[in-house]
Amino acid sequence: MAASARGEAQYTERRALAQGSTAALNERFTSASVRLETQLPEICETADGASDQMSLKIAAFVFPLGLDTLALAIALGLRGFRPWRPALIFSAFEGVMPLFGIGLARLVSRRFETAAVVTGGIILVGLGIYSVREAFRGEKEKEVERISFSSLRSILPAGLAISTDELAIGFPLGASDLPIPVVLITIVCQTLILAYFGVIVGNRVRSGLAQNASRYAGISAGIVFALVGLWLIVERVVPHLLHPFGSG
Repeated sequence: MAASARGEAQYTERRALAQGSTAALNERFTSASVRLETQLPEICETADGASDQMSLKIAAFVFPLGLDTLALAIALGLRGFRPWRPALIFSAFEGVMPLFGIGLARLVSRRFETAAVVTGGIILVGLGIYSVREAFRGEKEKEVERISFSSLRSILPAGLAISTDELAIGFPLGASDLPIPVVLITIVCQTLILAYFGVIVGNRVRSGLAQNASRYAGISAGIVFALVGLWLIVERVVPHLLHPFGSG
């Protein structure tokens, strides 16, 4: 009888402990759920903000390249080129040429991240100044006069000539924290569309208007290049100017 009573007491004690543990676990789970529900909007808002900033950076890199492509394509259209061959060649070279600068920037930024970003910004500012000067002098038209897509031998120098901006932008792009495959795919798709459209504009619009459109597109590309370069430099060197109300 005594042993039976003792066993029953031990069973009752273990059961009470198990119920207490279950209650404690339920309480912890409920508390964690409440904290998650409280923090979830903040987490989503932070993720949305990071996504918006990433999209803005991608657009800042890709948009001026599109303007430059449009300027060249209009000039090619004035010479009577048909749209598909230039559009395909533009897309191929402008998707590949940034890879050289990207590879170099990734090597440098492993040890000198800030210096790589600032150098990329300086390259973009220089590219912007050069593009504006080139557009004002009408050098795009002179450059296009030497371009030919008539044979495989002529396609390589033509492709290199039309993708110098992409080669230059590869370094600042590689120094950034952008998703490179997404950026390159965006560049290729944009180039295909704008090159095709630009050649058609050059074919169909009267010469004076098309030349002005090509020139203004080149000037706009240069200005945006320079602004993006300054943005990269300031964001890295003086971040509080871009985020004056940020914490810390």
